[in-house]
Amino acid sequence: MNYLFLKAQNGDKTAEDKIFKFLFVRFCYLAKQRVGEGACEDIAQDACLTILEKYPSLNGSVQFEPWAYQVLRNKIGNYYQKLASEANYIINDGKIVEFAHPKVTNPNLRMHILDCLRKIHKANPRYYQVLTLVSEGYKTEEISEKLQIKPNNLYVILNRSRKLLRDCLKS
Repeated sequence: MNYLFLKAQNGDKTAEDKIFKFLFVRFCYLAKQRVGEGACEDIAQDACLTILEKYPSLNGSVQFEPWAYQVLRNKIGNYYQKLASEANYIINDGKIVEFAHPKVTNPNLRMHILDCLRKIHKANPRYYQVLTLVSEGYKTEEISEKLQIKPNNLYVILNRSRKLLRDCLKS
């Protein structure tokens, strides 16, 4: 792979085609294992496009293949983060009882997301509250006012809650 990468960096279009055909097939397979059938091709294509844009500027100290797989992992993480931010949670008596999202058709993934949301709620109800308000479409100013916190504090809480959710989803 590194040999093809060096040839592609030097302008060999055949080597570039071989790399991206291989990566796309491999990325589809790996993404399908993580997110299911529905979004795997979109994630693989998005990762390949990012790699295509950025690989010419890589220096010699970066190994191409591990870097490419890290791009894919980041795209999968972004997918989960986007799902979580668009999610609808059904709450009964202060407990999360259901997770509903039209893009999440895999029941195992749905249960995993629900478990992660429960863990976040148990660990820090405020983090969960911020995630819920963002997913419901409230703007930063509205959330800050509603929770009586400064916008900068909201960004910190939101960043930390998304990190907790991302870490939980990765495990």
